[in-house]
Amino acid sequence: LAIYRPTAAWMKSQTTPLPLVRFCGGLAITGLLASLVYARTRRTASIEMLVAERTAELTENRRQTENLLSQLPGMAFRCLADDNFTPLYISSGVRELTGYEAQEFLTGRLRYEDLIEADDRAVVRSATLNAVELRQPFEIEYRVRHRDGSVKWALDRGAGVFAEDGNLLFHAGLAVALRS
Repeated sequence: LAIYRPTAAWMKSQTTPLPLVRFCGGLAITGLLASLVYARTRRTASIEMLVAERTAELTENRRQTENLLSQLPGMAFRCLADDNFTPLYISSGVRELTGYEAQEFLTGRLRYEDLIEADDRAVVRSATLNAVELRQPFEIEYRVRHRDGSVKWALDRGAGVFAEDGNLLFHAGLAVALRS
């Protein structure tokens, strides 16, 4: 029976710092990745908090704006600059002027232009488009047929709203009942 034991010199020659270097390098990389993940998580949480705050502010601003517009003595509006003047926003004041709910116009079930007396439609369209072309506000008086069949005079004041590049984005204004 023979027992072999390595000598101290041979053991020393076989020892290398490479495993320790690999371990320390791996530990350092793991630490850096953990720091990166932590920083990203904090940034994401910070952005989510800002988005939540801005969303709450926007919701409150919309509520306040809608409340203010609902107190106006007429219909505040915003419509696309297309051939149909497609409504983007109509305040609840449209009910006083026309007898119809804003939603009926916004869904396309009704067109406001169809309630304008036939004799006045071309004048209203022309005056609006001319004012927008000249980049000036418009002010027009015309007759509107109410849901109950009566006719009301309306005063419509508004203007085109333009993008920074000069393109017309939409028309915005206020139409109020003057007299029946």
